Amino acid sequence: MEQSRRIKFREDERSLLLRLLLQVASAREPEIAAVLSGRRSLVSLAPEQRIPALQASGVWFQLLA
Repeated sequence: MEQSRRIKFREDERSLLLRLLLQVASAREPEIAAVLSGRRSLVSLAPEQRIPALQASGVWFQLLA
């Protein structure tokens, strides 16, 4: 029973972290926020925006770790 509570908490934690990351990215670089949320592909970005988008993805993976 306690195991299921931990899993639910982790899901809520991930949702909160993603929401906060998307808020920051939306305020600074809306195109990158669209990539993080899955509404836009990395390939559709201008070449100079691709590295920052990959860095933002890296931040997301670090938050999950």
